Formats: sequence, structure tokens, C-alpha cells
Amino acid sequence: MNDEEIQGLKDAEKEALETYEYIEPVYEELMEASVEEPTAAAAPAPTPRRSHRRQRKNNDWVGGLILIGLGVIFLLNSFNIELIQNWWALFLLIPGLANLKNGLQARAADGRFSHSARGSLIGGLFLTTIGSAFLFDLNWSYIWPIFLIIFGIGALMQR
Repeated sequence: MNDEEIQGLKDAEKEALETYEYIEPVYEELMEASVEEPTAAAAPAPTPRRSHRRQRKNNDWVGGLILIGLGVIFLLNSFNIELIQNWWALFLLIPGLANLKNGLQARAADGRFSHSARGSLIGGLFLTTIGSAFLFDLNWSYIWPIFLIIFGIGALMQR
């Protein structure tokens, strides 16, 4: 296999990773070629991180939607149209929801409630509860028992 063929395989691999269609035989052939015929021009290809790249791409649109939503709220506020009275509570609610999502993903990846999954879930529940209480103007006499429940769930998850 010559250098042009190796370069063609590298280009094909890049295209497959960018479109989320990983072609394993092409990658294996490329790796075999780089081991069999090492040349100065053909450096070994880096190991692809398919799941990390896909996860990052999937999360990009969520951040964009959050920024658009906050922008709309601030724009309407500047025209004296208030959709949400306590809009600042979103700065507690959004990270809380992100922590919940991260905890559930860590749980799914590990197959159990690891230390990081527990921490993300408990922190997410805590922030989401506080953010919701402020955002929806809930009575704190109803909210504080929820914190006891959250910490109890955390204690059970350690076992």
C-alpha cells in the first residue's frame, strides 16, 4: 500500500467520524497499513473517541437553546414584558438539570450508582429544587422537607 492509498484511507476515516458513521474495516486496514509499512510521511492515526465526540455534538444544541431562551427572556424584559418574575432562578435551575443529566449518564455508563453519579444526582436534585422554588414562588414550608428526602435518597444510594 503506497502513501496515496494510506492518505485516502485517513481521509475516508475522518469523513466517517464527522458523519457519525464509523467504518471499522477501513480503520483496521489503516492501522494495519501504518504498522506494516511505516514511513516518515505516514504517522499513526490517533485513536478515535467516537462516544465523546458524539456526546459533545449532542450537547452543543442544548447550550444554544438555553442561550436563545435567556436572550428572549432578557429582550422581553427590556420591553417591560415579563414572562417569568424570578428569571434569575434559571441560573440555579439550568445547572441543576445539567447535573441530573450528567448523573443519569454516569449511571448508565457504569451500570451502577458510582460516586460521581451519586454526587451529580444529589447536587442536581438540590439545585433543581432550589431553582424551582424561586422560579415558581413556592412556599418554603413545602420545600424544606424535600431536602430531607433528597439527602435520604443520597444516603440510600451509598449502600
